[in-house]
Amino acid sequence: MMKRYEIIGIILTLLGATLWGVSGTSVQFVGNFRNMNLEWLLTMRLITAGLLTVLYGWIRQGNAIFNVFRNWRDTLGLVIFGVFGMALCQYTYFRSIVIACLLYTSDAADDGE
Repeated sequence: MMKRYEIIGIILTLLGATLWGVSGTSVQFVGNFRNMNLEWLLTMRLITAGLLTVLYGWIRQGNAIFNVFRNWRDTLGLVIFGVFGMALCQYTYFRSIVIACLLYTSDAADDGE
């Protein structure tokens, strides 16, 4: 019999994979069919996720979550990770989806000639 934490781990893994796939499809839809600005979408997505994560951490741990800002090196590392680790990774992922869709649709249009 599987333990409770193993079942939770499997469920969270499946949920993560599903949400990752839905995320790519959603970006494709709003980028190609709604002409939404990718940079705006990415900014709003990261700000919303960041605020929700901080709120969850604050509810669980209180003001202790802000202890990371007491040391300037920790703060600098957090900012560098946020810009180059998260934002740049997310931007290149979403941009590659939009470019791949554009290339695919342009090839499909060329095949019809």
